Amino acid sequence: MLRVTPPRRRASENLVAARNRQVIHPIVSTPPDGSKTDETYGGILATSCQQPGMGRGAPQRASPLGLRESERVKLLFLHGWHSVVGGVKPTYLKAHGYDVINPSLDDDDFELAVRTGQAEYDHHRPDVIVGSSRGGAVAMNIQSTTTPLVLLCPAWKKWGCVTAIKSNSLILHSPQDDVVPFEDSVELIHKSKLPLETIIEVGNDHRLADESSLSVMLWACNLLRSGLHMPAIHDDPKQSFPIPGDSQAASQDEGSYICDACGEEIVIPIDLTQGTTQSYVEDCPVCCRANIVHVLLEEDGKSQVWAEPEQDYS
Repeated sequence: MLRVTPPRRRASENLVAARNRQVIHPIVSTPPDGSKTDETYGGILATSCQQPGMGRGAPQRASPLGLRESERVKLLFLHGWHSVVGGVKPTYLKAHGYDVINPSLDDDDFELAVRTGQAEYDHHRPDVIVGSSRGGAVAMNIQSTTTPLVLLCPAWKKWGCVTAIKSNSLILHSPQDDVVPFEDSVELIHKSKLPLETIIEVGNDHRLADESSLSVMLWACNLLRSGLHMPAIHDDPKQSFPIPGDSQAASQDEGSYICDACGEEIVIPIDLTQGTTQSYVEDCPVCCRANIVHVLLEEDGKSQVWAEPEQDYS
């Protein structure tokens, strides 16, 4: 084990996928058909749907999620008020392998926006729904049965009549949001009788368009579409949320990860003031390769740390 305080630097805007690695991601397990997990993207790993006996030369092209085009995962993205179709967030999700349905929602007529969202849902039957701000309220007001929801700063108190969300939902919200108060999301989970871990604090404003927020949004979509859940405060995180190279911190202010390039365990300090979900890039002090480090802090003070390479060096 190497104990260091390595320098941190800002994450690259263009993350290069570290492909063709057999690794395990917290939200993906090896399915019973024997398929392999072999691809990383933006800090998230995907399970390939390649059937046993199919070589890499199979004629069907795979998406970044590891799925053949005929098996692409559908995602319904409902944009915010006066937002545009094809914005930063749906574009990010599309670039990372999702088949994104991104309809234009009427800005003046909320009921019409809900009808549009409902029609798109009924037609495409997506695997996951993402709603941003007013689009989060639209997502809450459509009939989506058991389809999981990822809500980004949902403006549910301003639009619509639904005041609770289903259990397979996650909310991403910044405490610094000056458009939709963070307290609205806290109230929403209380009304829904859901645990506090349903809310993930991320970002520095209402837009959630920074690299870290986008990465967490992608992570949340993969988590919920895989049928898994955030670990409850008293759960064993290794049972419901296994993370490669994870560590229970020896104290509240340090954790460790395994460098993918050299295999060394790197002990790092954890800044508890930076929020419950953190992502940043740092160079391994042993081999100098860049790693994207992720930190998840739990309310009891424990932490989980994991990392993947920023670039493919193979």
